[in-house]
Order: sequence, then structure tokens, then C-alpha cells
Amino acid sequence: MFETTKIEFKKIHTDKKRLLLSEMMTKVASETAKKFEREARLEFCPCCKSGEIVFFTKKFEYDMDKCSECNHIFTNPMPREEALQYFYNSSFKDFENEFFLDSFENRIPIFRQRLELLKSIAAGRRLLDIGSAVGIFLAANSKCDDPFDITACDLSKSACDILKRKFPGTPVINKNVIDLDPSNFDVVTLWDTFEHITDPQNLLKAVCSQLGSKGFFVFSTPNTASLEWEVMDAEHVQLLPPGHVNLYNVANIEIVLAMNGFNVVDIKTLNPSLDMSYLANVFSDTSLDETPAVRASRILLDVLLEKDLFPHITSKFRDKKFAGNMVVVAQKSD
Repeated sequence: MFETTKIEFKKIHTDKKRLLLSEMMTKVASETAKKFEREARLEFCPCCKSGEIVFFTKKFEYDMDKCSECNHIFTNPMPREEALQYFYNSSFKDFENEFFLDSFENRIPIFRQRLELLKSIAAGRRLLDIGSAVGIFLAANSKCDDPFDITACDLSKSACDILKRKFPGTPVINKNVIDLDPSNFDVVTLWDTFEHITDPQNLLKAVCSQLGSKGFFVFSTPNTASLEWEVMDAEHVQLLPPGHVNLYNVANIEIVLAMNGFNVVDIKTLNPSLDMSYLANVFSDTSLDETPAVRASRILLDVLLEKDLFPHITSKFRDKKFAGNMVVVAQKSD
């Protein structure tokens, strides 16, 4: 299936957001790093348990390592819970909600694709959406024929206040999913949040408790085995500790799920145009040294984004799961 709509990096990550992100992250992450101690340093990969880990990069005063076996990228040592509480209740979270609102309509097509995927696998319509933020997924669902019956759940009180105003008929729970009583939803979704989780085992146990027999857990997270990560490596914009602490790929995400009661049904990378527009934005920077590699990158990206080639290139990327964001469909194994 061709990607019918170009989803452009600049429309998702607005100028205001891109200008302030580094400034806000530097300020808040620095405060967090100085105020709180960290967990003990891991001597093994939290994904595949290999001891073959090497230093990858340092971002916002946090070290990040990489597993030589499964290529998992993770913050090491991990921030403690009190540090995360401080970070997620800081001015950075309000800033993040604001930029989601700024780009709200431009993000709707991303969630339409995800809803098409959900409808293809889910027999039931009762859905728990964890981390609903400002409700872009809920808005996309409300515009669909045969919408899901969504219950929204978010840790942020300000986000829940927004959800209650925008979607008055939707149940909104202002809690951590780990603290919810067991339920029997047909589907649990988690969009662009799994990379924030320091302990995926606890989260996956909680998700299991919310699903009925053979229920589906569907979530999105960065895919580091992709074009944009191959190019940007340690300079990738998604390296954001203590926010992004675990960064997976299409191969090793199956390891984590299999260890925690889920079978992977499918993995899709739905938006290759974001990779190309992100890289085109990077290489449009006139401050870059005018090397042959930079000039070649600009030329090739212009060609790839041409109208005639675009659907064929994006189709190939999707087939090979080579785009920078993956949507994982996992089923509870009873």
C-alpha cells in the first residue's frame, strides 16, 4: 500500500517547537540530572541481556549505551522515579502539550493510518488509550466510520483537563496504567510513549491486566534500524534522555514482548516520508560544510521526494520496515 499523504517533518515539528526543544531540554534535563541520583549502572543490555554494551553518546548530561548484539540504545544509568516525576511535571511537559496542539491537524493523518491498521486486526471496539496527551488519536477516531469506544488514560492532569474539554463524552482517567484495576479491553494502545519507559516489564504486565483473552496491544515507538537513524546516528533528534530512555528496533522489540506475555503479530513502518523530510530538513542547513557528501545528500533527497518517485520509494521502505517509526501489533498470549 502506497503512502498517499506526504507527512512532512516541518509540519509535525513546528518551527517554534524545533527552536525551543534544545533550549527547554537543556534546562530541564540539566536540572533533573543535578537534583536526583540515578539507578545503578547496568552491565547488560536491558533488552536482550547481553553483556556486550558500549558507550554510544552523551545527551543532556545523560550517558547512553548501545548493545553490540541487538543494537538497543538506552540511558545508562537510568533516571530514578523521583527524577522522572520531576521531569514530567516540569515546564517541559506543558511545552510538549503546547506543540502537540500547534501541530494537531497535521498529525491527524498519522493516526488515520494507525486506525486503519487497528480495524484490520481488532474484533472488538473497546479500547484503552494510554498516554492520550492532547487527544489527536481521539480526534482521528471521532472522524471515522465505526469508531472505537475509547477510554483515555494519562498521567498529566493538564492533559486530562484538555481531553475532558475536547471530548466530553469520553471517559478520562488521570492515573498511571500500573495503578488501574484489571479490565477486559479488546485493544490497548500506546502512541509514541514506549521509548519513555524505564521498566517495560512493569508496563507490559499492566497492559496484560487490562486486556481480555487474546486482546491486542498496539503501540508506536522509534525504529533505530531505519534510514534516518542510519544517517543521523548519535546526532538523531530523538535522543532525549531522561525522556527517551529505551530506543528499540524492528528486531529487538520482539524480544521484550516475548519475555512479557505477548506474541508479535506484525510490525509496520507507516511513514517513510517523515524520514525523508527530516533528512531533507537537516541537509537544508546552510551552515553545514559544503562537502561532496552533503551536496550529494541534498540532490538525492530532492529526487526521492519528487512526485513520480515518492509512492514507489515509500512503498519499498514500508515493505522493508525501514522507516523511523514503527507500529507494533502484539497479541496477549493466554
